[in-house]
Formats: sequence, structure tokens, C-alpha cells
Amino acid sequence: MSTTDAENSLTESQPSPRGNASVQTVARDGSELTDWQRFFLERLDVVLNRQAAAVHDEATTEEQRKLLSKTVYSTLLDCQQQGVTELALKRIAGQTTESCSAN
Repeated sequence: MSTTDAENSLTESQPSPRGNASVQTVARDGSELTDWQRFFLERLDVVLNRQAAAVHDEATTEEQRKLLSKTVYSTLLDCQQQGVTELALKRIAGQTTESCSAN
């Protein structure tokens, strides 16, 4: 499949590393996300997964948890610079809801 075919076959969402969530390929205004927007949203998903896993891992130190929180914030700022703040906040809110319901 060529790059053009792959781009044409994009749907509004694709599976993400977080399982039931999805990485949207269409921005709120209906335009397709740029590679950078998609990159930072996917990076945010990975960091949120690590943060969620750290909550249940007794081997994770408080310092490591703080570093993960700072990484989430930093990645949120990257998403903000790319103009996908709302999508990023939805992911963070979803992660917070999942963490609360797991306890």
C-alpha cells in the first residue's frame, strides 16, 4: 500500500495503545491532523499509560510518579502548541476517570 493509499484510507479514529481509546485523525474543525499533532497525541497516550501503570506498581517511587506527572504536563503543552489542546484534555480526563474507577 502506498503512502497516498494509506492516507486515503484513514478513518476518524484508529486504535491507540490505550486499548479502548482511539487516536483521532480528524481535528475538531474537520481538518485532518498533522503528523506532529498525531505524534504528540500518541506520545500523550503512552505517557498516560505509564502513569496509570505506576499507580498500581509498588516499585514506582514518589519521585518517578512526579516525573511522570511533569511529563504529562510537558506533553500537554506540546499538544497546545500544535493546536490540539481539547483532544489532549479529553485523553487526560479519560485517564483520570479510568484511574478513579479502578480504585
